[in-house]
Amino acid sequence: MDLGKFMLKQRTRENIVIPHQLHQQELDKIIENQSQYYPWLAELNPNKQRRKDAKYLLDELVAFRIPYYVGPLVTPEDQKKG
Repeated sequence: MDLGKFMLKQRTRENIVIPHQLHQQELDKIIENQSQYYPWLAELNPNKQRRKDAKYLLDELVAFRIPYYVGPLVTPEDQKKG
């Protein structure tokens, strides 16, 4: 504790070294354990092509990524409106 390394904040830059796949595996395990109490958590992904990457509907939150090469998602016309 004297070194300031005990119970570090979870939301820091160091968390980016953990691949999102590990977070997704942890989420799947949580869903499997908690689905006996909350059956709606185990709802399968309605997109059958994405079930390989995201088995459960909640997995889409972790698995969804916007590729860096897509560019801005807001058009100049949308910016003028908002």
